[in-house]
Amino acid sequence: MLVLSKRIHDLRKLKGLTQLELGNLLGVSKVTICGYENGNRKPTLEHLSRLAEELETSVTFLIGEELNVVSENSDIRISDDELRILQTIKEYPELHKALLHNPTNTIKLLSRKL
Repeated sequence: MLVLSKRIHDLRKLKGLTQLELGNLLGVSKVTICGYENGNRKPTLEHLSRLAEELETSVTFLIGEELNVVSENSDIRISDDELRILQTIKEYPELHKALLHNPTNTIKLLSRKL
């Protein structure tokens, strides 16, 4: 899957949006969003800009740059693989809650299970 297609798909899922919902936000059809995600369609510059806005990212990230995250304590880059991990964690609410509450202990517990 192309970087753009994959990132649109992953960020849409991360935000909990269906293809139809994202399409409605952009004023395009579900089929158009599906085409973007499977690489059969390329968004226009206007739609690329709107995608970035609705998915709360930048156009440069959508087209291939790593995500730069700035927090109070650090400035880090997040790769596609790391973004996929975050997306997967959010699919498990109890794990997500435990990681937010006490990341070190939760990771130690998971590590012992491996």
